[in-house]
Amino acid sequence: MADSIKITLPQGYEPPTEEDIKKAKKWTLLRNENAARLSSLIETRLQDAIRELTQIGYKYNTKPEDFQFSQDKNLREDVAAVMNDLEDDIMSLVEDYSLNESDDENRRSTLLPWLAALHSKGTDNLRGTLHERLRQFLFDTEAQIAAMKMANYSQEKAIARNISTMHTVYASPEMLAAFKKPSKAMYIQSKGVHEGNVGLSNSGAVNIENFGDMTARMAWSRSLYEGEKEEGKAGYFCFRGSTFPCALCDDVCEVFHLMEEGMVLPVHGHCCCYAVFVNADIQDNNIAKKDVALAKYESYPSKQWVHSYFSDEKNGFVVTEKERVAEADSSKNEKGKYNKEMNMCKVAADNGFFVEYLHGNGRKSGETYDIRLNSIPTDLKSTASTGNVVKYVQKAYKEQGAQAVLLELDGNHTEFYKKLNEAKRKYNITLYFYFKDDKLIRKM
Repeated sequence: MADSIKITLPQGYEPPTEEDIKKAKKWTLLRNENAARLSSLIETRLQDAIRELTQIGYKYNTKPEDFQFSQDKNLREDVAAVMNDLEDDIMSLVEDYSLNESDDENRRSTLLPWLAALHSKGTDNLRGTLHERLRQFLFDTEAQIAAMKMANYSQEKAIARNISTMHTVYASPEMLAAFKKPSKAMYIQSKGVHEGNVGLSNSGAVNIENFGDMTARMAWSRSLYEGEKEEGKAGYFCFRGSTFPCALCDDVCEVFHLMEEGMVLPVHGHCCCYAVFVNADIQDNNIAKKDVALAKYESYPSKQWVHSYFSDEKNGFVVTEKERVAEADSSKNEKGKYNKEMNMCKVAADNGFFVEYLHGNGRKSGETYDIRLNSIPTDLKSTASTGNVVKYVQKAYKEQGAQAVLLELDGNHTEFYKKLNEAKRKYNITLYFYFKDDKLIRKM
């Protein structure tokens, strides 16, 4: 871990001691070792599955070019049994190694629903994400078996090669040779190209191991944060845990974070950054909170951001990407939309949130949410109709890449609550909402 630490200490907070920093480093090493152990156990279980699936594949006497797991009812049933056991085993491992940061049963029980709801884009929960990763792994293995059959390998040699190439499936000599021949195996047909696999490895095994590693790191960090919050900590500093260049880590490190921001670590897979929690050194630290919020507000470079609004009462703020302002100036309709969304952003700031109002065009595919709310990708929706609530939440979640939705509502409060609960049940996304007549943001 990197030893160089720089701190700009906000007024009103106690500085971390050397012991605090050592403790944070040690905890992060334990977190990472735990995640690595989990990844290793998952790898072993995947190797067992490859062995079982290859044995099943060789049990059925078909031409190599015709081999696919869907070719025969009995074959499909044999494969399904292996994959169902594999999913259950990995899910159990992930839960065990994600919830073992603390012996506190209350914290574990609180963490479990949060853990179960974790998901990647296109899935609804943690098991759903694992299921999608396993689906890729299954068809990677199908392609491997077909390629080994084409190479006229014995079952034992095929097992050995499939296991040894599980992390580099589509770079093996056997697979490259198979690409030149006709085959019914899905990923031989596609030459190892996986649709919708942006940001993932082209090895399902790698993605499943990374899934376990990242989930455990996130859960441990969440558990630590919840424990420190219970102890009354006022905020935390993030520090780089390595010297490897990383702009994502640089954005959150050597900066003070209020507890209201939630836990920002880990920033990415295999993140080594660590958090040092501190106390407020005055009974009423509203002044200190304002100093921290102002410093964060002013830290956004004026070359990219417009400093739109700061709430003196609640210490929230709105910063707007300059490209968004330019979009607003392009037409009367865009200006009207901008003003409406800016008003919602200001309501969020008046409730103590840090709002980054983002430009709409030229972003990553699937990312069309409007803001980051305390760093969380969030879409803004306003409606007077209860019938729009579920539809709007569905669009934000499934089409726009949002992890939360902020809704401005009016009309019958009781009916809106029913629809909000329905949307929450269906999509398990964080919902923030307020009614026009009180502008108090609630969360579910």
